[in-house]
Amino acid sequence: MWHWDRPIILASTSPRRQELLAEVVDDFTIVPPNCDDGQFKIGTMPPTKWVRILAILKAQNVQQGCELARGTIVSADTVCVLGDEIYGQPQNADEAMLMITSMMEIHHDVLTGWCLLSTDGSMLLSGTEKTNVHIGAFKGSKLEYHFDNNEWMGKAGGYNFIDCFRRGWPLTWHGEIENVMGLPVKKMKKLLGKKCSSI
Repeated sequence: MWHWDRPIILASTSPRRQELLAEVVDDFTIVPPNCDDGQFKIGTMPPTKWVRILAILKAQNVQQGCELARGTIVSADTVCVLGDEIYGQPQNADEAMLMITSMMEIHHDVLTGWCLLSTDGSMLLSGTEKTNVHIGAFKGSKLEYHFDNNEWMGKAGGYNFIDCFRRGWPLTWHGEIENVMGLPVKKMKKLLGKKCSSI
C-alpha cells in the first residue's frame, strides 16, 4: 500500500471538508483550486467516473502552482445522483427547490470523488465512494428556514446532510455518512494513516 508524505494540502474551501480532514490528520494547509467545475460537461461519462475526474482536476490545478518538493494534495468533489440526473451545486434558489423536491420520497446516491496527488506529481490515486440517501416528504417551516437562510447555497443537491438532519429533516442513509458530508473519512484514514519516508 502506498504511504503519503507530509505536509498535507487540502484543495478545498469547504468548511465541512476541513472538519472531516481534521479527523484524519493533525495538520494541513488549505489551498483552493482555481478551476470552475461548472465549465465542464459530463457528456456520456458515468457519474462515478465524472466525480472522480473532477477531484483529479482540482488536485492537479493546485499541484501546478505548488513549489513543495514533498507533500500530498487531497481533493474531493461531491454530487447527488437521482436516476440519470446529476445534481451538483444549484445556481439559484429555484433550482435548489426543484432538486430537493424531486428527491423527496425517492432514494438517491451521493457520490464523492476523491484524489490524492503528490506535490511533485509522481503519485496519483483516486476513487469514488457512494452512500445511498432517502429524503422523506416534508414542507412548512423546516423547508422555509432552509431557503430563508440560503442554506442551499454551495451544496450538492441543494442541501447539507448533517445540518438538515439536525434540523429535523426526515433523512435516512445507507453507507458512510461522512461521504455525504464531502469526504470519505474511512478511506482517507486508511490511506493517510502513515507517513512515508520517501517518494
